[in-house]
Amino acid sequence: MTGRVFVLGSINADYVMTTERIPKAGESVIGKQFRVNQGGKGANQAVACAKLGCPCELIGAVGSDAASEELLSSVCSYGVKIQAVRRLNGASGACVIVVDEREKENYLLVAPGANEKVDAGFVRSYLRGNAKKGDVFITQLEVNLDAVSAACREAKEAGMYVILNPAPAAQIGEEILSFVDLVVPNETEAEFLTGKTIATKEDALAAYAVFAKYGVGAMIVTLGSRGCVYADAGGAQFFPAVKTTSIDPTSAGDTFIGAVAARLCRGEDVIKAIPYASLCAAVTVSRRGAAISVPTETEIEKILDGKEACDVRSVTL
Repeated sequence: MTGRVFVLGSINADYVMTTERIPKAGESVIGKQFRVNQGGKGANQAVACAKLGCPCELIGAVGSDAASEELLSSVCSYGVKIQAVRRLNGASGACVIVVDEREKENYLLVAPGANEKVDAGFVRSYLRGNAKKGDVFITQLEVNLDAVSAACREAKEAGMYVILNPAPAAQIGEEILSFVDLVVPNETEAEFLTGKTIATKEDALAAYAVFAKYGVGAMIVTLGSRGCVYADAGGAQFFPAVKTTSIDPTSAGDTFIGAVAARLCRGEDVIKAIPYASLCAAVTVSRRGAAISVPTETEIEKILDGKEACDVRSVTL
């Protein structure tokens, strides 16, 4: 192990409803299942790192409501360190997720709560006092952008490898992107930020060029069932998705990012980490839930060794 991961991001209670189809405006549809999960992109990515064997610290905030205790207890149960998670007056973050079983898609509505009150000064101070060169820093856009910008600057100055997951899509520029080593949007977010629809290597390079002008080192765009595409100054390369039976796509992207970070902390480069991360994400979508659906390092090792059967098939790394 060569480093640790620090994740700045959201911590939410996920309220998940499964349905056979999304209702039209003004229409009511009876759902099939309802559950409450620990979620938030920051918490999910931190859990993915920890479950995949990498020491991880979460930086963020929860509220003073009843949900906060359960959220912190859940994150801790996976081995994530939470000394940098602050408790603030008011509500914790919440996310309503509607899972369309027919189309295999998720629809999300987020109430930021304490996530939008994360203090930029605290984040910078914590990273300055605890992170070191060679560690990995991950953030998204579900906490306030002042904190994200300050954290990315501090992480870069500390010699950390900086990963940005620009979700949900928002207008960002040099104040954040100039400190990013790897940007990982999905295809919708990539199109929003670059104006490019990605179908070919040329499309990917054109999208990457938009990020590169700010100094971003590399890009991975996740493409759902089509896999993902990596691009940097040397070119672009598509990676197929690992075949699986999709049950619930919640947290697939977060698993992917956490897995990439975990491999980087073991000294692997990004391109070599992608097939491993794709396998981890495939296992996640074959299960229900968010953090609970993320596989452990032991589970992935057993799959790769052929010692354990699961819903994932045609595994080739």
